[in-house]
Amino acid sequence: ICGKPRNREGKRKNMMLFRARCSRTAMFETFRKFSPSLLDYTVQLSMKRQFSKQRNQMDHLFRDLPQMPSQEFDNLVEAGRLIFGNRPHSPVRTGNKIIRKKFSGPLLLQQYDKNLHAERLMKKAFPDFLNPKEERREMKLAYLKRRGKGPPKKGAGKRAAKRK
Repeated sequence: ICGKPRNREGKRKNMMLFRARCSRTAMFETFRKFSPSLLDYTVQLSMKRQFSKQRNQMDHLFRDLPQMPSQEFDNLVEAGRLIFGNRPHSPVRTGNKIIRKKFSGPLLLQQYDKNLHAERLMKKAFPDFLNPKEERREMKLAYLKRRGKGPPKKGAGKRAAKRK
């Protein structure tokens, strides 16, 4: 490349040239099996992309580009797709966006207790078993009943008193 760059623009140009050289070698190897006119066209196309900002200065180089046949263009697109690992373009919805997302199943499982049914099983095995919450509720109910503030007996609430 052209020595140490003095400014940002020079650095950018050096990087562009380096990338172009690397990508051209890969393209030449892939396109060798295709027609030679396709290879020439890809070289010209890559040069045109590199210097698109300076198109006015280099316009005379690209004025006489031959028209590319559609079959060769399709081959070029297919080869580019194989090189860069892209999927073929299709207007049909494929669901790739959803498939690429991280699977949320394990995260959802972490939210829930693993021993979700353990209390139910304990209750079946030992009918007198009370967990701390249930035990506290029972104690509170007993305290309220002793004070006369407990829940009314079934069928003796406000509604039942209104009907009579």
